[in-house]
Amino acid sequence: SPHSDLKVPHLRNMLEKMGPRFGLATDPNDRPEAKIGVGFAHDGSIPDLGTFLSAGVFTLTPQQVRDLSVFMFMFPTGQKPSVGRHLTVPAGPPPTGTPAQENLLASLISFGNAADAARHCELTVSARTGGRERTWFLDGGMATGGLFTTDVNGEPQVTTAALRAGADGPLTFMCATIGSGLRLGADRDLDTRFNGSDCNDGDPAWAAAPLNVTNVTAPGSGPELLTWDDQSAQIGPSLFYEVAGGALRDLVPAGLGAATRCLASGLTTAGWDDPRPDPPRGDGYYYLVRARTPECSGGFGTGNQVIELLNCAGF
Repeated sequence: SPHSDLKVPHLRNMLEKMGPRFGLATDPNDRPEAKIGVGFAHDGSIPDLGTFLSAGVFTLTPQQVRDLSVFMFMFPTGQKPSVGRHLTVPAGPPPTGTPAQENLLASLISFGNAADAARHCELTVSARTGGRERTWFLDGGMATGGLFTTDVNGEPQVTTAALRAGADGPLTFMCATIGSGLRLGADRDLDTRFNGSDCNDGDPAWAAAPLNVTNVTAPGSGPELLTWDDQSAQIGPSLFYEVAGGALRDLVPAGLGAATRCLASGLTTAGWDDPRPDPPRGDGYYYLVRARTPECSGGFGTGNQVIELLNCAGF
């Protein structure tokens, strides 16, 4: 095959891999049908090592299959056994009747502190909190049960109990390889700007967030009604602008939130011409401009939070 883009699985924790097995067992001593689990090969479809090594691409005797399977279970990986272990727990306080689950979590916490030079792994967590998927990594505070660094720059660390209490759904703890805790738990592209504070957490070249637009003016001449200071040189090619506004006569009775609507979006230059006719005599139009990237918004300015949720896509 000319392709080499298969993801090769690691050789750790092979003893725990019991993959899917289809069809009824003909041997009463064989394992029954099981349609869950992760097995061997790049897609996890081979249920066990014996099945894998019995494939036609190998020329092994039954005894050699057994011997090689046992050898592979003893394969030296250079990693501690905790690496690759993971555990999913429900949000909230620990449920009653799950001592094995809580004991495993305590073990992972004791092994996975990134601040410990003798650590076996680096413990990360992922869960949905505050309306988005978030991640953390264990980085100190063992005397209080562990403190997790969040994926937002400047946020205080959180305890294990607080992390579980604040989650919107299940939390998955995973002991990652040493050196990968920061990347998996807070800073995907390792640009020092954590995922929740990064406008493109997959590209270290674009971390800057758009700013409030400044110097919005109507110069009175030229092809465009409005102009403002351009931010594209600082933010990058993914920057675009959105214009919102409304009629002055609607502001007093309705307020900013109800009177304002989107007027334009996807503007790649620092200017816009209003295609609407002039307002009626005695009235006028008002305008607000914000800078955006696909991931972040510079906002409409201080005091205008009531209209920040405007979705201007398609205008």
